[in-house]
Amino acid sequence: MQNRVEKIMRVIESNNLDAVALIAGPNMTYLTGADFHLMERPTVLIFSKNYKPVAILPNLEVDSFKVLKFDAEIISWKDSEGFNDAFIKAGETIGNLNKIGVEGQRMRVFEFDIMKKAFPNAEIMDTHKAIVEIRLCKDDSEIHNLRKAIKISEDALETTLQNVKEI
Repeated sequence: MQNRVEKIMRVIESNNLDAVALIAGPNMTYLTGADFHLMERPTVLIFSKNYKPVAILPNLEVDSFKVLKFDAEIISWKDSEGFNDAFIKAGETIGNLNKIGVEGQRMRVFEFDIMKKAFPNAEIMDTHKAIVEIRLCKDDSEIHNLRKAIKISEDALETTLQNVKEI
């Protein structure tokens, strides 16, 4: 996972950002190894230059995140409290940011609005394309797993074809 985190840090550097905020979905899954689905409760993972990752999570997701052993500070919130204070706390924890890259094609308006409130001095920029590109170049482990999956698929197809009979 460390080399994947390095990839997102390169996105921050190459796009002259202070941070990148990811929402639940394929990019967060790629970086953490867990599949957090997009739902009505915001789940945001913020990577910044000057602080370790901060995960803003509904309290229902905290145990699932802790199992990952992903080095991040967790700021959780309950439905009864709402998520506003958790985002404000994340802003205070991370500190002043000038430019935050987000997944512009995926981030919803209410997530954008609360990010703006939590980081009032920050320009929030659509860096979706750069973020998505981190998944394009595969490392040796990913290539190995892809080859393994292809072999399993080919073997399954071959077995299926041997058992198909015309009626």
